[in-house]
Amino acid sequence: MPQTGAAIGQGAIFSIGNATGGASTAYVDVSIEITNMTSPQLNRDAIDATHLLSPENFREYIAGLKGQDTFTLEFNYLPAVTDELYANWQAGAGDYQMTYPDGIRMQFSGIPTAWKPGDASAETMKGKMTIQPSGKPTMLAAI
Repeated sequence: MPQTGAAIGQGAIFSIGNATGGASTAYVDVSIEITNMTSPQLNRDAIDATHLLSPENFREYIAGLKGQDTFTLEFNYLPAVTDELYANWQAGAGDYQMTYPDGIRMQFSGIPTAWKPGDASAETMKGKMTIQPSGKPTMLAAI
């Protein structure tokens, strides 16, 4: 029986581009301790095109616009004045890159919609950032 090719996400990297709107030519890995990344799910609207003569009274659909759900980043919050994610949230837009452990990269532009520092508690302070991707993402081979 063949062994699985499945892998865990250990080693994945999140990077911020040097421009916005897909114009980035370089990406810098964030130094923050990322604990989880939820990649954006691609989706497509289904437009109801049903009419009074639709065959056998079944609804008919046509493909609509494509989009992406939000990208979520969770991290160990290390309070610092130079927090890269907070600075990016303040900027209001950016280009981003998620590098999978095998080196495959997903690049996308987006708007950071939420940034939350970690709560002070007896547990690890977990922070969270949410980005709404905008436009078409690009998948690139490992370098």
